[in-house]
Amino acid sequence: MQVNAMQSDILSTQRSHLRDWFDLPNMAEISDNVTPLSPTNGGTSTYYDEVNLMWNEVENATAYYIEIATSPEPFFNNNVFMKELVSSNQITLTGLSPNSQFFYKVRPMNETYYCTSLSTDFSFRTSDIPVDIEMVQEPQFNVSSAMNPIHRGEQPVLVFQNDLQTEHVSFSVYSVSGQLIHSEKVDIYTGFSRVKLNTELTRAGVYFIEITSDNFRDVKQVVVQ
Repeated sequence: MQVNAMQSDILSTQRSHLRDWFDLPNMAEISDNVTPLSPTNGGTSTYYDEVNLMWNEVENATAYYIEIATSPEPFFNNNVFMKELVSSNQITLTGLSPNSQFFYKVRPMNETYYCTSLSTDFSFRTSDIPVDIEMVQEPQFNVSSAMNPIHRGEQPVLVFQNDLQTEHVSFSVYSVSGQLIHSEKVDIYTGFSRVKLNTELTRAGVYFIEITSDNFRDVKQVVVQ
């Protein structure tokens, strides 16, 4: 009865001056249930390090209390690692592990009604994809000259980074006039490797090394002093 009397008083014309500078609180009861939208219950998130957890907008709710855990009940309370109050029907989670399952509960609330129970357990699994696509690099096959320039009588050395499977690589060494001086074939295995060509460049000048395989072609310039 006292609550009803206070509500009637604040809504009366005599108290209208109190309503000019603030909005009346939402005093409606909340009865709707919470439904996961993204990810769906038991679904998988798009990324693992940034998960946008979203549920339906519950009628008369202006805030939501959420608990997130690493395992469901009956051990839920012992595994809660986040408790948060948000003003919208979503929350962005960061720092989660890839390929892991998480559980959460949501309690819809408003300014005067916070007696609703926590929802049932919902779950989702994180993917193995990071949100920063630059972290996911395409396989590479790169080559660089380990020494340049080199001295007369030395053998050219090339360094490879191979993220592919074994590459069967052909090497052709040309003089600046286009004359073929040397050629050989070498298998380049996955990882980093150094290849010393089986030829000694005895004359000073500029040489070109053509490197070719089924998936790669490049030309490196070597200066002999």
